[in-house]
Amino acid sequence: MALFRGLLVLSLSCLQVPCLVFFPASAMELFGQQIVSGPTQEKLEPLSFLMLGNQESRGHTALKKAPGDCKEALTPEQNRRLAQAMMAFTTDLFSLVAQRSTSPNLILSPLSVALALSHLALGAQNQTLQRLQQVLHADSGPCLPHLLSRLCQDLGPGAFRLAARMYLQKGFPIKEDFLKQSEQLFGAKPMNLMGKKGDDLANINQWVKEATEGKIEDFLSELSDDTVLLLLNAIHFQGFWRSKFDPSLTQRETFHLDEQFTVPVDMMQARTYPLRWFLLEQPEIQVAHFPFKNNMSFVVIVPTYFEWNVSQVLANLSWDILHQPLLRERPTKVQLPKLHLKYQLDLVATLSQLGLQELFQAPDLRGISDQSLVVSSVQHQSTLELSEAGVEAAAATSSAMSRMSLSSFSVNRPFLFFILEDTTSLPLFVGSVRNPNPGPRMQVLMLLLWTGALLGHGSCQNNAGSPEEGSPAPDTTGVSVEEEDPFFKVPVNKLAAAVSNFGYDLYRVRSSMSPTANVLLSPLSVATALSALSLGAEQRTESSIHRALYYDLITNPDIHSTYKELLASVTAPQKNLKSASRIIFEKKLRIKSSFVAPLEKSYGIRPRVLTGNSRLDLQEINNWVQAQMKGKIAKSTREISSEISILLLGVAYFKGQWVTKFDSRKTSLQDFHLDEERTVRVPMMSDPTAVLRYGLDSDLSCKIAQLPLTGSMSIIFFLPLKVTQNLTLIEESLTSEFIHDIDRELKTVQAVLTVPKLKLSYEDEVTKSLQEMKLQSLFDSPDFSKITGKPIKLTQVEHRAGFEWNEDGAGTTPSPGIQPARLTFPLDYHLNQPFIFVLRDTDTGALLFIGKILDPRST
Repeated sequence: MALFRGLLVLSLSCLQVPCLVFFPASAMELFGQQIVSGPTQEKLEPLSFLMLGNQESRGHTALKKAPGDCKEALTPEQNRRLAQAMMAFTTDLFSLVAQRSTSPNLILSPLSVALALSHLALGAQNQTLQRLQQVLHADSGPCLPHLLSRLCQDLGPGAFRLAARMYLQKGFPIKEDFLKQSEQLFGAKPMNLMGKKGDDLANINQWVKEATEGKIEDFLSELSDDTVLLLLNAIHFQGFWRSKFDPSLTQRETFHLDEQFTVPVDMMQARTYPLRWFLLEQPEIQVAHFPFKNNMSFVVIVPTYFEWNVSQVLANLSWDILHQPLLRERPTKVQLPKLHLKYQLDLVATLSQLGLQELFQAPDLRGISDQSLVVSSVQHQSTLELSEAGVEAAAATSSAMSRMSLSSFSVNRPFLFFILEDTTSLPLFVGSVRNPNPGPRMQVLMLLLWTGALLGHGSCQNNAGSPEEGSPAPDTTGVSVEEEDPFFKVPVNKLAAAVSNFGYDLYRVRSSMSPTANVLLSPLSVATALSALSLGAEQRTESSIHRALYYDLITNPDIHSTYKELLASVTAPQKNLKSASRIIFEKKLRIKSSFVAPLEKSYGIRPRVLTGNSRLDLQEINNWVQAQMKGKIAKSTREISSEISILLLGVAYFKGQWVTKFDSRKTSLQDFHLDEERTVRVPMMSDPTAVLRYGLDSDLSCKIAQLPLTGSMSIIFFLPLKVTQNLTLIEESLTSEFIHDIDRELKTVQAVLTVPKLKLSYEDEVTKSLQEMKLQSLFDSPDFSKITGKPIKLTQVEHRAGFEWNEDGAGTTPSPGIQPARLTFPLDYHLNQPFIFVLRDTDTGALLFIGKILDPRST
């Protein structure tokens, strides 16, 4: 019940049952040679009996005489040296396992394997004992089993549990002292093998299942007739985060497998997690300690580069580096993937490579029995679950004798991990994760325009020669690619997304030029003028325009006809959007009819040639704007330059109507925080029971809300968690794909809502902004020979826009059928500080307006 109440994912991680299976040497001579020279067996071998000797032989003191000297409590120095030895053994063991494995994810418990080997050491003598001690980096001689046993007893009671068992062939002559010490040190009670394979396997697997609390089932698949002794140990660890993660913040995020491929994962999130972390420069890795309640930690090692291997990282990751008890915790924004790992392997080949070949050929195990024995198999299986509540690990081992701003720590790429005891940094478990979600097909960065734009988390500027959207790149990796979102398979929606990504790029550049001022843009009108102009461009110039508009990533032979559909859709009468574009040429220019006809057909634009009279030309342009915008855009007083060659003009006006109107009687002057120090009073519309769609983005540190408008449109607001005029983090994330995902993922809730009344206008050039967007060639030496035979170039791009919202709406209640989610806490959404808004057409996904509001008073 406690786990359920705590929403804990049982992290029964790495329950290891080292099972050593022993066979008489006569039956194992040939088999032992095959194990050493052959590949690791794929199926689980029967647990071989492990014969541990307790005799004194050839100058080596038998372990039966050591207990009196080994019963003293562990000193701090012994603890330290033992932990260092275990870390060295862990590094050796896991490096070899990683080299041999083809699995994307690995997990094992070096402590469980070490306990199995130390159990074996109870009966090993002479060179066999020396080899075991060398592999375990032990300098404690015959006391090693006792020290490890004592160390395990001292580990976190409740969270850490060790179980052990021995299975003996009935009538097998095992030495009494070995049986006694096995039970005293490891709690391994002897049980008889009944001689019936099915029953014996069922009994063994049932014990493993119970010892691992159901996390490991069917551990052994067969048991050899020659098995005389089976040694097993099981380790169970369950950790509860000292600061648990809020399950409501867990969401699907991107995990980068490498620089090209990604998979979606459930990512746990926290904004201010108490974390101990540091950066190691050689190799370049980040190390973070996630503390449990029980003096244990989940330690994550994230290499900076994708190209890394376990051996290289571990070679530079000593016990001294990981053991930093004085490192202070600091509040950190954290992302950590939920995990469910399972891994099993036969350790014979790995242990042989470590120097224990003798175990599988002709070991000296006379401390177990006077009969000659060999180890035939060493089986290991581990599982791990990582969730908001904590870690649960289970592992089973059987031995048979016969690869970032550190203010945030995002585990969104391949990593190593340990579970360590905090006082000594003793490694209980070790693992690596290269693909936490190997089931789904991987997504390829930049294979599709929208995926590339989202994962780039910033400017969607594409590269020439990128694969066209809709036609996957040749599969040379054997990895399947995630299918395109059905929404973007509709040609007009795909075109809208491309044009919108141009709009987000334009907004970012414009905002960076005006970091302390409001920004208002209707990028569609500018994109329309550019797209129309491309009709008159030859290939080189046309390609430049198309790259800026993201057309090069669209498989559409008739972009201009599709653009006509887009314009008809977003400017339909019910949308309340007025948008128009114009192309104006220098005086006396002769324009080819072959350019004029498609221009009017697809874009409804009639080109205009200047008269050369600045006053008359300005008047004509103002009259055109007034007619297109129904008088909603003020007349311009800007003079028309005599140097104009090509002038592009984009104008737009929008006055939204909410689906649910605000009560004007509740509108009042309220505080708007310009920054942390300055506050102004502005008219604020209020709705104490507003129904809206809501989400929290911990990566962007902002709250997102979506309010519906009539005409199948909506406004999405991005409100930082802290008052700031620096909205760059949010701005860099804006792409068509990101906004589309938001539209799908936000949840309908009821909230106390306040929104400032707004009436904004914009009139200025965006010439410099376009030049910053790699369109400088249009202003230098473009080829517009499809327009005229005279050399012409783009000289000026003007944009005029008006935007307004107030209390007006279609109704006083939300649309019927909308059921907001029930929340256990009141939700407030107050746009009383700097924010960003996006006006989006729901039908096509087109970006119609975007604004940065630092001060609602500015007009």
